[in-house]
Formats: sequence, C-alpha cells, structure tokens
Amino acid sequence: MAGGEHRYIIVLNNTLALPKVMGIVNKFGKIKEVHSGTGILIASGSKVVEELLKEVKGVVVAKDYKMQFLPPPTKLQLRPAGENITADPYYPYQWDMMFINASPEKAWSISTGDPVLR
Repeated sequence: MAGGEHRYIIVLNNTLALPKVMGIVNKFGKIKEVHSGTGILIASGSKVVEELLKEVKGVVVAKDYKMQFLPPPTKLQLRPAGENITADPYYPYQWDMMFINASPEKAWSISTGDPVLR
C-alpha cells in the first residue's frame, strides 16, 4: 500500500452513528466502501483509527487483511463423530478460529456439537 496507508474495517453497533463516523473518516482518511445497512465501512488513513476510537463509542476497528470468501463445497460430507476437524480441506481458510486461538483439539475435547445437527 502506498505511503504505508492501511485499510481498516469499521463496524458500528448503531447505524445512527454512521454520518458522524463518515465525517471523521473523510477528515482523517478516505472511505473505500460503505455498507450502511449493516454499519460497516472500509476506510484508509493513518489517523482514522485513533480519531474514531477517541470520538465514537460503540465502534470496532480492525485492519483489513483483504479476506477472501471461498465458494461453498459442491458436495458436503458428514464426518464421523470424533474425526479430527483438521481433515476439513477448508480448515486453513478459517481465519476466525485461528484469530481467537481456538484449536479443533481443544474445542472438540469440550463438545462435538449437538448430535441432532450432525
């Protein structure tokens, strides 16, 4: 990214704050995308995060790592209970589990889920 500018994902817990957030982003950076129905913005600018966190309550800001959405598998396979989830070919793309430091071994040792849903 040119000049060290990072992109950020901004999530609001109240879409009524959207005009205020957009004003701050426009003042200290640049709006890349706005999803007003969900209260999500993509923005850039080195001071955007600092100013948003100072000025607006109920906002979450994270670096945009340009996540890619994978298409669903064409054929779903049910796995036998107890089979290691890392056999799932899409496991490496499940960034959310890695982000919260959750491993299949830890989670599945606590619960393998609702048997009705398996």
